[in-house]
Amino acid sequence: MTKQEYAQQIADQLKATERMMNKAAGEASKLMSKLVEAQIEFDVTDIEGEQALSHVGASLQSVTEAREAVIAAHKALAGMQDRHNVTVAQTLYEARAELVEAARQLRVVR
Repeated sequence: MTKQEYAQQIADQLKATERMMNKAAGEASKLMSKLVEAQIEFDVTDIEGEQALSHVGASLQSVTEAREAVIAAHKALAGMQDRHNVTVAQTLYEARAELVEAARQLRVVR
């Protein structure tokens, strides 16, 4: 396998991992919200619900820290990409984001 092929596979897997981490953080946040809603709706005392909320909060913190580590890895890999002179294809999402940003910077001249 070539250096370029490895770089592309790593980039694809990194992006998939980042999406998964974002999804996990979002799901844990939704769970926290539902637990609080249910606690209010069914008049569950704070003492009864505290342990579950604390565990979900801890899991959200762990997911957030893991996400931060993956982003740090992404930054490190970007530096390696430059030093080893390899390029990776953008995802459609990334290309669209760049187009949206470019469109924001356009001015209408009359």
